[in-house]
Amino acid sequence: MFESLVDAAAIQVFESQIHPALPLVSTFEDENAIVQKAVDKRKREFILGRQLARTALKELGVAPGAILSAKDRTPRWPSGVIGSISHCNSWCAAAVGLAQDVDFLGIDIEEYSARTMSDSMIQSVCVSDELEWLSRLPAHDYHRGAMAVFSAKEAWYKAMYPITGQFLGFHGAQIKFVEFQADFAVWTGRLLESWQPFLRGAEFSCGKSRFSAEYVASAFIKYT
Repeated sequence: MFESLVDAAAIQVFESQIHPALPLVSTFEDENAIVQKAVDKRKREFILGRQLARTALKELGVAPGAILSAKDRTPRWPSGVIGSISHCNSWCAAAVGLAQDVDFLGIDIEEYSARTMSDSMIQSVCVSDELEWLSRLPAHDYHRGAMAVFSAKEAWYKAMYPITGQFLGFHGAQIKFVEFQADFAVWTGRLLESWQPFLRGAEFSCGKSRFSAEYVASAFIKYT
């Protein structure tokens, strides 16, 4: 899902389905300690995400090691590395790049059947201009469009949070789709609130999404 969304010269991305038979333990005890009280589903997602991240890091020449969590539960990447992990009900992906090549990086994967967006959820995610855009879509594209907005904002948030260290609600940003095709989209983001060090009105032209029958995958990446 993500291979076509990243520049392979700068970012390594690995992804996989989440199978019920996947291991429930990591080879790194410090990682096991993070999810020791979690349900099996959460353990599989966490461990697979770390495994995929280590595979990607190896391609960058970074030695394998435990990827622990900060107090805010975000991954603690090795020095000089920028990365992002995402999973949904049945798919998991990890993308990493070197800070010398990438300013920020965020990915997100959503599964249509596992997350049905109600009208109230769409209202909580979308600002007025996004709702107006959705209203102009053909009926068969409405749910895909709503999921695309949600996924885009999730990828954007994950990319920027390591820089800002601050929470930003869904209504603090606006997505505008420059292209919205059956299998691919290009989008820009504009801040509706200041998100220090970025000011209200700041615009970012670095969003892409890919669609399949089951998933929407989004990437928000700024290369150096």
